[in-house]
Amino acid sequence: MSKKTASENESSRRSFLVILSGFFMALIGGVMGIASGIYAIFPAFNKKASKDLSWKSLDLIDKIPDGISKHSIISNKQTGWAISQTEQIVWVVKEKESVNVFSAVCPHEGCTVNHQSSKFICLCHMSQWKLDGTKTDGPTPRDLDKLDHRISDNKLEVNYQNFKPGTPEKTPLA
Repeated sequence: MSKKTASENESSRRSFLVILSGFFMALIGGVMGIASGIYAIFPAFNKKASKDLSWKSLDLIDKIPDGISKHSIISNKQTGWAISQTEQIVWVVKEKESVNVFSAVCPHEGCTVNHQSSKFICLCHMSQWKLDGTKTDGPTPRDLDKLDHRISDNKLEVNYQNFKPGTPEKTPLA
């Protein structure tokens, strides 16, 4: 009889330890699941971190020469927890007080747009544009992508963004 009681006690202890370890495993799993969910979802609700900090200063407006000049800017973008930096090329066309800023990305298939004599040209498929960005030749579906810009504290600033290639309308990419 005492053997049966010892066996029952042993079984009772084992059951208790199994239940206790299962409880702690469930508790740890639940805490880790909640922490992982918060870590994954939090960036979607963080408005400041999710927006593109795209206004970039090029140079003092007085230092930018009249005519056509090529400038590179570093574009920072935060998506979720990742921050990426890419170098982007822009073309500035300045004539006295008038300033236009164009993306150097071809609206056709995303090649780099170059400047030759009195026009812009994409050497990938020979699309061409006037200095005001108007399409003149080639398979490009639209004019050069004009970028928003402003003069702040005597500096030319550009709101850089990418646009969907191959479409007739200028559609910003998210």
